[in-house]
Amino acid sequence: MGGPLTALEQWALSAPDDTFWWSIALIAVVVLIGGITGFAHLRRARMIEDTPTQRIRSAAQGYVELEGKARWIPGPQIHSPLSRQPCVWWRYSIERRQGSGRDARWHRIESGTSDDLFALDDGTGVCVIDPEAARVYADVRRSWRGATERPMRVPQPQQHWFDVIGFSFGRYRYREQLISLNAPLHAMGRFDTARAIREEDDEQDVRELLVAWKQDRAALMARFDANGDGEIDMQEWARAREAARAQIRRERAQEPPPQDVHVLRRPADRRPFVLSTWPQAKLARYKRMIAFPLLVLCAAASVLLILSLVLRLSA
Repeated sequence: MGGPLTALEQWALSAPDDTFWWSIALIAVVVLIGGITGFAHLRRARMIEDTPTQRIRSAAQGYVELEGKARWIPGPQIHSPLSRQPCVWWRYSIERRQGSGRDARWHRIESGTSDDLFALDDGTGVCVIDPEAARVYADVRRSWRGATERPMRVPQPQQHWFDVIGFSFGRYRYREQLISLNAPLHAMGRFDTARAIREEDDEQDVRELLVAWKQDRAALMARFDANGDGEIDMQEWARAREAARAQIRRERAQEPPPQDVHVLRRPADRRPFVLSTWPQAKLARYKRMIAFPLLVLCAAASVLLILSLVLRLSA
């Protein structure tokens, strides 16, 4: 340890003021960023482990964790822009290689992230997912190359050796992340339920039904012309209105009740919004693996900062 300490002491005592204090500021930034980021990942790992998984049917309003299958909602189906593979969420980028040899650089020419709504189905209910601003851990992650701006082919899970080589060359590089349709999905975010309210306008429906009855005058007379004078007087018309109102209410009583709509979205506070196809334990472990080296770096930089300041100020 004498060698590094001696070198540090020599530098701390002999470095010009500008160089020393700029170095101290840089080390302080490393301590700050490493500590904040490391503890943030550690906190997220603990939150993933400690937040209980709820069922959609009985989930409380607010911050929740859900597990189920990724599904489409009614409407247009979602496909990846690059591979055209069915999915519920996608992110992609296209880069072009410019220059050659050591001067070659990749420049992004196109990219995009899906913001289409999709659903999580856990068997007890369906929750609509609004993926905007979510931290996504996709089940499909791939990168390949080709000769055209838009890919002509897409690598498959099982490939021959010549396919692997073919997807490794080309002026263009494609990157794609997908949450596949029906993939297992673990989600954490703000859960809200919009209570379904059936809008009823009895009088409007009654008027429309009476108009329909008027189209068949013979049937209307046979049913409501009690005195047989060939006209519907005010009392008979009042009975027709009551009959129409009763029919509307019977029809509504037979209709299924409207379904509540559950939505999971980004929390208003700073709690994480996570959509992951990874198992919960794997995701927590991944967060800890990121946190550990950052916290080690923070601790090492803190020791270096303190020793440098002590040596400089004690001289």
